[in-house]
This record gives sequence, structure tokens and C-alpha cells, in this order.
Amino acid sequence: MANENWLTVKKFNSLIVNSQPSLIFVKPQTFMNASGIPVKNLAAFYKIKISDIWVLHDDLDIKLGDYKIQKGVGPKLHYGISSIEQNLGASDFWRARIGVDNREEVNRIPGEEYVLQNFSEEESPLLSKVIDQVVSELALQIGIDDK
Repeated sequence: MANENWLTVKKFNSLIVNSQPSLIFVKPQTFMNASGIPVKNLAAFYKIKISDIWVLHDDLDIKLGDYKIQKGVGPKLHYGISSIEQNLGASDFWRARIGVDNREEVNRIPGEEYVLQNFSEEESPLLSKVIDQVVSELALQIGIDDK
């Protein structure tokens, strides 16, 4: 979905890319646990309905290479999603839950440790492929051309 005409700005402690009048990509620049603050501020500023918010996030409940797109359903525990729900006062937004769990069953490290590690050379291409699939599916669902 890259386009040389996209404009990137910083606002509300986030990087924002406007690709079309009705589409805004946001990457909060806060700690994950506080990501709900910029989401709330941006939703209020742009007058975005909660049901029109899409959050793409990592999910340890899903195996690396898989994803789920759901509305109002999230992982068992994800502090970034909890922050967004608390700040919006609702949970009825879309989530693209991108699986990142590639831990071995034996000597399984805790999730809090695992998510802070870098992906391996073998994992990175798989993750990129899944992100491309998610973005294409989201583009179809909201009715835009992803080229």
C-alpha cells in the first residue's frame, strides 16, 4: 500500500499517515501500555466512531504466521489493547490480531520476555507476509484499492 503521495505527520504523540481522505494510519509513539491515550485523542480530533477503528497488534495467543480479524474480541491479556479499551470506554473496535508465538513447548519462556525479543531471520519474512495479507484483507473490507 505504499504511495509516494502519502503525508506523514506527528500529532497527539503518534506518527500519522493520511493516504486517503477517509483513511488514517496511526502508530502511537507512547509505550504500548499507554497507547490508548493517543488513540482516544485522535478519535476525538478526527471524529472517528469506535466501530471504525482498526487496531493491528501482536498476539501471543496465535501462532506466528496466523492472524485473526475480529471485532470486540482480543487476546486474553494485552496491555496495549487494555489501554485502548479503557481510554475509549468501549471494546467494540476492530482488531487484526497478528500471531507472534513461535516459542518451543519445552523450556517455554514467559510472554513478557518473549515479546521483547527480535524476530529471527527465519521468522521475519513470515511476519512480513502475514502483515501484507492483513493489510490486503483490511483494504478489501473497508473498500479501498491496496495497490
